Amino acid sequence: QTGSFSISGDSYILTGQPSKSPLPIVVHEGGLPDFNREESVEDMNSLFFDLNNATTSFSGKFGKTWSDIFDSAIRTNAYLSEILSDLASNTDFPSSGLGKRLSMVSNIMRARDSLGHDRQFFFVDGGAAYDTHSHQLESDDVRMQTLNDALEAFVDEMKDQGLWDDVTLMEISDFARTMRPNSGEGTDHAWGGNYFMFGGSVKSQILGTYPSDLSDRGDLNIGGGGRFIPTTAFDEIWNSIAEWMGVDDAAGLNKILPGRNNFNLFSESDIFK
Repeated sequence: QTGSFSISGDSYILTGQPSKSPLPIVVHEGGLPDFNREESVEDMNSLFFDLNNATTSFSGKFGKTWSDIFDSAIRTNAYLSEILSDLASNTDFPSSGLGKRLSMVSNIMRARDSLGHDRQFFFVDGGAAYDTHSHQLESDDVRMQTLNDALEAFVDEMKDQGLWDDVTLMEISDFARTMRPNSGEGTDHAWGGNYFMFGGSVKSQILGTYPSDLSDRGDLNIGGGGRFIPTTAFDEIWNSIAEWMGVDDAAGLNKILPGRNNFNLFSESDIFK
């Protein structure tokens, strides 16, 4: 069974196939507070569940769907809260937002057997403002150290749990930065950038096509100001991850990545040991 969790609010990347795939579970980095902790009437949770049952055979489908989601959310929250309350990592995670989120990820992974999961997906927001239109060098000195400290703690925890070879992290961004700095000692929005991906089973290498000409005359520099066209598609990378996660037939891969056959794909053996 697969579990999908977001530690950073709603995430489209975990949604799957609407109305068919299980809904991802959203967990706050600080944990799961009890629902309706201070009840105004006795046994209010049971009252909530009774009120959200179908009242007649003619109860509307939309109302029933809403009630089912509500009921499932409350019960899942209580169940997860109980499981996670007794868990703690053996690693001292930093107090940064990313550190707290990765600490929560590690706790949920530690609870995988209790949750009945044999594989899990997580979405975590980096938590820092990397939109550096000014003073980028000074900003990156702080942000990169914060990022490194959180990732280092997470890797240590995965090794402590004996999971490092079974974990892959992939960093993505919705846009990149210009190669040419602006007048404010920063960079502006651009197209082509990079991903970084690591894990115990990920090969150490650089893949993709690096621009042969970084000047304004370069074939890929068509946006001005050092904005480059990407040379590696999102589908190419995710094809290898999907194979590594156990999707090994073309039909399944085409369903996950409908546009995959338009690109030169990376396979599992290209990326993983």
